[in-house]
Amino acid sequence: MLKNLLNNEKGFSIAEIMIAMLIMSIGLLALAQVQTDSMRSNLLARQRTNSMLVAQTYIEEVLNMDYDDINTNTIIKTIDNIIYNIAISVSKDPTFEIKNITVNVKGDGQTVRFETISIKGI
Repeated sequence: MLKNLLNNEKGFSIAEIMIAMLIMSIGLLALAQVQTDSMRSNLLARQRTNSMLVAQTYIEEVLNMDYDDINTNTIIKTIDNIIYNIAISVSKDPTFEIKNITVNVKGDGQTVRFETISIKGI
């Protein structure tokens, strides 16, 4: 009778438990990798957004300048302990009195380039 009770016990063997733990740990490792990738992507997006905001600020400054005062310039600016290199390139088309302006911002691990903006002199 005691032998019958021991043979009829239901449960999991140690091998089944080990396999289940292995499958679960692989799933958790994959989830941890997704979390790490997501955090990295969020950081890069934040850095790019900050660089774009700096570039937009300088584009607005250039647009508010007098036509004759717009020249090629490089500015180094520190904002929130991050150093930004802002390069403003100006090429002039004397035929139509147009200045083509390109703004490049490099900072916080990201480079943002705003393509040519054309400004016509009066």
